[in-house]
Amino acid sequence: MRHHLHIEESQVADMCLDLYKEYGTTMVGLKALGYGFDNDEFHATVHGTLPYHNLRPDPVLRTLLLSIRQRKIVFTNSDKAHAEEALCRLGLQGCFDGVICFETLNPCNGPSAFGMLFSDETSPDLADLNESDGFRPISPIICKSASPSLKPCKL
Repeated sequence: MRHHLHIEESQVADMCLDLYKEYGTTMVGLKALGYGFDNDEFHATVHGTLPYHNLRPDPVLRTLLLSIRQRKIVFTNSDKAHAEEALCRLGLQGCFDGVICFETLNPCNGPSAFGMLFSDETSPDLADLNESDGFRPISPIICKSASPSLKPCKL
């Protein structure tokens, strides 16, 4: 945010938190405020600072996931590259049937893989969904629910 968008360093931390609270992610908030940037570059910059080296293979989790016969799909608000890197570091590649990610939910930003995750009979038609269904955001970028009425559950 400091280097690419020229936001004062003293404002970045508070702005990230405020945008996260208001829009669900910093990225969506920045776009809503009119900042222009490449989505892939944003993800690469943010995820390039993550400590992937702390992730270790989890053979017990891998065995458990492979023992579950139901279809398993990863759902993340990050980009596919980040999801694949995390799965690889955890030793979980091949445990899931697909990944629903930033690119999947934002077909206008690239090809949509949404239809490839479902057979023709079960694939939802995104064109048939509307805001009253809770599936169409006001923002042009979908990362996770932007609806204030849909809060995460606390267990």
